[in-house]
Amino acid sequence: MNKNNMLIIGCLISICFLGYYLTSSYTKLATQKKTILENEKRLLADSIKQDSMAKVIESYTNLISYYSDNEDSVIKYVRKIKIGSDSVYKSKDSSLANKAAQLEREGFNALKNNNLEVALAKFKETEKTSPSYHMAYEISTLLNSEKKNDLKDPKTQTEVKKQILQKFSWRAPKDLLDSLKRQVKP
Repeated sequence: MNKNNMLIIGCLISICFLGYYLTSSYTKLATQKKTILENEKRLLADSIKQDSMAKVIESYTNLISYYSDNEDSVIKYVRKIKIGSDSVYKSKDSSLANKAAQLEREGFNALKNNNLEVALAKFKETEKTSPSYHMAYEISTLLNSEKKNDLKDPKTQTEVKKQILQKFSWRAPKDLLDSLKRQVKP
């Protein structure tokens, strides 16, 4: 064989190895993406079933970013999970749901009356009565983190109310949210 033939054969072998390497790398990336998507779908389903809106938004956003080429399938998947989880909500003990709703209202009333200590206790009790009820956990976590500040300080009270209105108002009683909005309006 002459040098030109050997060079051509060498190039062909290199191209074959490069093709094999690229194919195996693509397959590995596709498998990793599929694993990530399945994990995010599971997290999204769990979040919807637990009724934790902050987690739902995070999982949904992650799914959309990984699945940007097919956003419609993510939306259909979310609807399918939500329909299934609605039947779970309806089958829950209504007395616990009623108690959680009452405790949540009492928590928002305490916020409205600038009694953040009572609000913290009510939202913690709401969470114990019905885990992941609306945004009770997130609100109690916020109030607990603000304990380092003076909860009787009007500035702290206003800041807490603003954060709740901006981040944690999902499914909260509208009449009480409106009261809080009027209080924090400049």
